[in-house]
Amino acid sequence: MIVRNKIELSFREKLKYYRVSLGFCTIAVFCLFTNFSFNLSPNYFTYTSSKIGLIILGIALILYIRLNQKLKFKKKRLNLDKTLFLKKLNALTKKHSWEIYSQIENSIILKTNSNGANGRFFLSKSYGEIIYIFFDQQILYYRSIFDFDKNFQITIPTGENIFNEKLISTLDKV
Repeated sequence: MIVRNKIELSFREKLKYYRVSLGFCTIAVFCLFTNFSFNLSPNYFTYTSSKIGLIILGIALILYIRLNQKLKFKKKRLNLDKTLFLKKLNALTKKHSWEIYSQIENSIILKTNSNGANGRFFLSKSYGEIIYIFFDQQILYYRSIFDFDKNFQITIPTGENIFNEKLISTLDKV
């Protein structure tokens, strides 16, 4: 779903998308409350666990802000007619074996299939991405993020989303 130039995620998708920062936040809370007492004294932050908790909480906040920024659409002015652009997009989806997941009058959601190799333990390359495309008059909004249903582990980005966005942005060249 698209709201205010940003991809709007459901609660379940938000949990999957922000899972790394939520994990860091949980660890930080445990570290911060290890030596917690209700009469908060000035020397509370001298404990090592409190310092570690604050550092991890800072990391979680930075990750959250970075992930939140990646939900904002990139936009570009279309030089082509919308129907010609859609023909080129259709040819691109066939060429790269992308699946049209949803298509409404002014928006298209595409799903890709990557052959991401299994990593060690819980780290892996991406197994697929979701590409959001939205038209507003002559403005094209687009963004590629990892597919929530295919990426269960912590996904290591290897440039697939940037590559997908580059392909979409170059479609309007004559």
